[in-house]
Amino acid sequence: MADKIKAFAPGGLEALTTYIKNFRTDFETLVLKVNDALQEIGGAISELDDEKAYIDANMSFTLAAASWVSDSSGGSVAAQYPYKYTLALTGVTADTRADAVLDAVSAANAGICGMCPVTETAANAIIFRSRTRPTAALAGTLYFTQGETAEANS
Repeated sequence: MADKIKAFAPGGLEALTTYIKNFRTDFETLVLKVNDALQEIGGAISELDDEKAYIDANMSFTLAAASWVSDSSGGSVAAQYPYKYTLALTGVTADTRADAVLDAVSAANAGICGMCPVTETAANAIIFRSRTRPTAALAGTLYFTQGETAEANS
């Protein structure tokens, strides 16, 4: 052991001891900073979790081909999508968000007729729009992510 201690240059052991102490201090500081960062990340995740939209409800729907009507209300939306289908739903408001996901066959038919990719909502109604009148019924699922839960009118 004495041979190994002699191998250090003068003051080498003291320098090594100081280096190890400084390393420990730096490591402890780093651990504290990582801990603080993880707490901030946890807080941010909690805030995001509180703010995210939750799916309140979903329901199946079918839009009969014969029930699409010409939209004579004017405006740029009616000019681009001159046909509309109003689906009556109790509890829907203008603030409700309704995302329509069509089944595979309906999605193909919606592409052919130029169906608008988004829905509109109004008091007790969801409005679908299209460039031409669909020639077949369109079916799928509505997902409500904001506003009131809707129940289909009979």
